[in-house]
Amino acid sequence: MNILTKILFGFTTIFLIVVIALIFFGELTFGYGFGDLFYLLFSGLVLLCVIITYFATKKFDFNKKKLLGGLISIGLLLTVYIFGRLVTVDRGSENKWNGYIFLSNSYTNREKSEAEKYQNELIRLDKMIVKNPNDSQVFFDKGLHLRKNGNWEKSIVEFEKSIKIKPTFDAYYECAYSYSILKQYKTSVELYQKAAALDTTNIEVKQRIKNLKERHKLD
Repeated sequence: MNILTKILFGFTTIFLIVVIALIFFGELTFGYGFGDLFYLLFSGLVLLCVIITYFATKKFDFNKKKLLGGLISIGLLLTVYIFGRLVTVDRGSENKWNGYIFLSNSYTNREKSEAEKYQNELIRLDKMIVKNPNDSQVFFDKGLHLRKNGNWEKSIVEFEKSIKIKPTFDAYYECAYSYSILKQYKTSVELYQKAAALDTTNIEVKQRIKNLKERHKLD
């Protein structure tokens, strides 16, 4: 095996190990449900193939078998190229590449970005409330948004404002859910019942009422 081919094998191996390590430690994410697990296994399989190929051709003299050496070299370069794109520009819309060599975001940057988005959306909703104080949908949207960050109590305040302006199935339903998370089951059941009265065909809300009553021994 000539020196150039050894260098390519070494570089490809190190590159794949770095990719695997980044995925394993959560610093590189593809999203899409089991996407990270799939790419972790896929990268491991490709790394195994590279290692097997290396040992299988270790004693070959590629100066004599130039065609084989050329094909292997092209294969290694394509492997690095394909994986290089997968971990950057081709990662998809769920976790877009932001310019880092490998990473979509470091955890710190990701958390900061999410916090900024959350706060900006909250400001936007508050401005809409000032402009449209009688719009039940805006209060409802703010309740949902507050809940994303675990602000259950604050979400209830907004849901109840929405209900006061215009009682809807969704407002009662989401408010009931927030109360159930806070373990205020009796209030939750009452709100679910009001939601059920607005949509008598909804099986899910009836099941929630039944589950809460049975689980917490409510009348």
